[in-house]
Amino acid sequence: MPWRDRPRRRSLAAKLDPKPINFHDRHRQSQRNIYSLYSTISLGINDTPMRAYTELSASQRWALAFYVSNFFATDEERANGAILWQQPEHRKDFTDLGSLTQAIPAHYGDAGVAVLAYLRDHPEKIVVGAPKPLDIARQKLGASLDAYESGDTKRAYDLAVSAYLEGFELVETPLIAVDADLKRTIEMAMTQYRQAIKAGTTPLDKITQQAATIRSLLNQANSTLRGGSLSPTMGFTSSFIILLREGLEAILVLAAIITFLIKTERRDALIYVHVGWIAALLAGVATWYAAKELIDISSVSRELMEGYTALFAAVMLLYVGYWLHNHSHAQRWKTFIHGRIHDTVSTGAVWGLVFISFVAVYREVAETVLFYETLWLQTAVDGHGYLVDGMLSAAFLLLGVAWLMFRLSVRLPLRLFFKANAALLTVLAVVFAGKGIAALQEAGKLRVDPVNFPEVHILGIYPTLESLGVQLALVAATVAWLLYARSRDQH
Repeated sequence: MPWRDRPRRRSLAAKLDPKPINFHDRHRQSQRNIYSLYSTISLGINDTPMRAYTELSASQRWALAFYVSNFFATDEERANGAILWQQPEHRKDFTDLGSLTQAIPAHYGDAGVAVLAYLRDHPEKIVVGAPKPLDIARQKLGASLDAYESGDTKRAYDLAVSAYLEGFELVETPLIAVDADLKRTIEMAMTQYRQAIKAGTTPLDKITQQAATIRSLLNQANSTLRGGSLSPTMGFTSSFIILLREGLEAILVLAAIITFLIKTERRDALIYVHVGWIAALLAGVATWYAAKELIDISSVSRELMEGYTALFAAVMLLYVGYWLHNHSHAQRWKTFIHGRIHDTVSTGAVWGLVFISFVAVYREVAETVLFYETLWLQTAVDGHGYLVDGMLSAAFLLLGVAWLMFRLSVRLPLRLFFKANAALLTVLAVVFAGKGIAALQEAGKLRVDPVNFPEVHILGIYPTLESLGVQLALVAATVAWLLYARSRDQH
């Protein structure tokens, strides 16, 4: 604004009702944070001349909010803050941009106010090392809003998807451990935001308001996770949940296959199964490394791979489950044994089981490694041992589940064994189907219609019409087939 125009602007401002806020008022500014300034600039204030400045991009509104926030401090305080910022004990309260934008000066002593004043003037000083997942989520969210404002709906949607997959998804596990309701709230808010963008006709002010709500929720998640390093207890719990959650389905599939081979006196084929899951471990780690270091495999591509792989695994498991049930009849199994056990099971069937074991393990590994990498960065050095303890505890529990299943299955009569394994594989097929649909929804390839239904991640149950619909269809098909098989056996 030209200097000669300032007196006239002051004169116009004095006539406003209510009068504009004096941003140089030390007491008033000490009660406000940068985010509240950003929200006011973005949304305006009802029944006042303060309108929403939607013609400014999100980046411009943030820049203006940071600029205005500097009015509460003096140059002397900022200079003192620059010195204090070099001391480690003054860095603990401002670990990322989220904690900076949420900081209220009145909550800090003289030293904290000086550091805050310095960082408000030099926010780039706080971005050290690799960005944290919640920072990535906020950055992608802001870029998505900018794209929508400029009319590029497709880019806005892609960025909104990335905000979830590359940012928030990576902190879901530790957040579940301390506040599962907040995790679900954020997940639903980000889903609704994506759908509103995809519609292409949603008013800009509504999109802006949704983005502001998500940003506030992400800041709340940041505070819940204590902004910096995870506590030892949270690190152990998160590490335990990750491996247990991602490994349970794979362990159950492997246990079912190994028990089947032992029960049918095909121990010689066990080596192929072991080759399958070991190859899956190596392939999963290789995929993660390639995506990180060699080629650009986007988060969306990773999610698509997991989704399609899960659906394919569901089909394979369902087929094997039907096959097992079909051969549970004693006479039918005896005929099969005499006619084909030494040929078919030693060739195509063995490799089919190996392939299932590979798929069941591979789809879990790359994501598990990614989660652990993020968890490792979120935990202080002295807490890394707790992550290892959590991982080992989950591994021992999974081995216990596999051993228990193996012992119980081996002792079952042949007919009951086949029926039990068929039931297990069918249940796992339904679980995989739910997770596959959920992955494709997270990648933005399927629409999301929320329903009022509990979420049970470990069972692949998600409160959306699409995932529940596919699972119900599989259950209905299974029941229909069982009724048909029963009618066939009776005749």
